[in-house]
Amino acid sequence: MKAQNKGNLNVIALGLVSLFTDVSSEMVFGPLPLFLTGPLGASRTLLGLVERVAEMLGHTVRMASGTASDRSRRESRLC
Repeated sequence: MKAQNKGNLNVIALGLVSLFTDVSSEMVFGPLPLFLTGPLGASRTLLGLVERVAEMLGHTVRMASGTASDRSRRESRLC
């Protein structure tokens, strides 16, 4: 019974971390286009380029980390 409680606490902790990460991301990415085009004077084309490069980097990191995880012989120790 004790191991299951520890697992439940891990799930709750990971859920809270995910929630706060999402909230902080939305707080930054919401006003970012206004900041880039307003005070910094960036064009809409540059804004689109910045957003696409950010998406590309995110996907590239996911692919690289997934490949590294698949090639590693270690088991994941989440619980």
